[in-house]
Amino acid sequence: MLGFTDGQMSAVTSAAAPLHPRDRSTFVEAVAARFANRDEIGDGELGRALRELQREFMNAPMRTGTIRSWRQAG
Repeated sequence: MLGFTDGQMSAVTSAAAPLHPRDRSTFVEAVAARFANRDEIGDGELGRALRELQREFMNAPMRTGTIRSWRQAG
């Protein structure tokens, strides 16, 4: 991960935070693998990759009960 700036590493850490704890290290490894052997990585390129990988690793909790719209909440 030597190609990442401090700010980019912060972005990777922030992107991993909402993931399940068991998935965080694998997520960071996937980010590193995506940019392996690269000397420079653009912030936009990293951001797109983080969004893509986050979608792959995200395990949303199952919803229970009914969903009410804001119009019904009154």
